[in-house]
Amino acid sequence: MSQLEAGAGVAQVVNRCRSAKEDKRLDLSDCKLIQVPEAVYFLMKNVGVESINLTNNAIPRLPTKFAVIFPQLSELCLQRNKFSNLPDELKELTSLEMLDISYNNFTRLPNVTYKFSKLKFLNAENNSITSVDTDLLRDMTNLEEVNLYRNPLPDTLQKSLSSEVLFTVLVVSISRPFPHSILLFFFLSLSSHFTLCSGNEAFI
Repeated sequence: MSQLEAGAGVAQVVNRCRSAKEDKRLDLSDCKLIQVPEAVYFLMKNVGVESINLTNNAIPRLPTKFAVIFPQLSELCLQRNKFSNLPDELKELTSLEMLDISYNNFTRLPNVTYKFSKLKFLNAENNSITSVDTDLLRDMTNLEEVNLYRNPLPDTLQKSLSSEVLFTVLVVSISRPFPHSILLFFFLSLSSHFTLCSGNEAFI
C-alpha cells in the first residue's frame, strides 16, 4: 500500500468515526483493515456506540479491550473477515442483541457466544463449523434466530439441533422449526435483522 493510499485510509476511518459520534453507528466496512486501529478506540471512547460494522476487511482477531471501549454495543457485524475465534472478554457486551460472524474461519461457535444473555439474532453462515453446544444454545432464553447455513455440520449434530433446540438444519428458530417450503421466506425475514452489514450476501 502506498503512502497516499494509507493516508486516504486513515482519513476514511477518521471521517467514519466522526459520523458515528452523531448516530452511534460505527461503519468501518470495506476499509482494508487488518485490525481495528488504535485511533478508533481513542476517538470513540465514551461515545456510547451501539452498532459496529466491520464487514469485508481482513481482521483476524479483536483485542480484549474491545468490550471495555464499546460496553453499550447491541449490534456487531464481523462478516467477511479472518476470524477463527472471539475473546472471552466480549462477554462484557451485556446489551448485545445481534451478532454476525458469517463468512469467516470459525470451526465452532465461539465459547463467548453462549454468554450473550440478550442475544436474539446470530448469523454464522459460511464458516467451517462442525461443533455447536446445543445445551448452552438452548439456555440462551432470548435467542430467536440462528443461521448455520453453509457449514459442514455432522449428521448427528443436525439431528440434535433439530430435535433438542427446535432448529432447522440450515436456518434456526428457537421458537419453532420451519418447514423447508417456507425456508426462503425465513431467509428474507432473517436478513432484515442484519441491515447493519453492508453488502450482505449471506441471505441471497
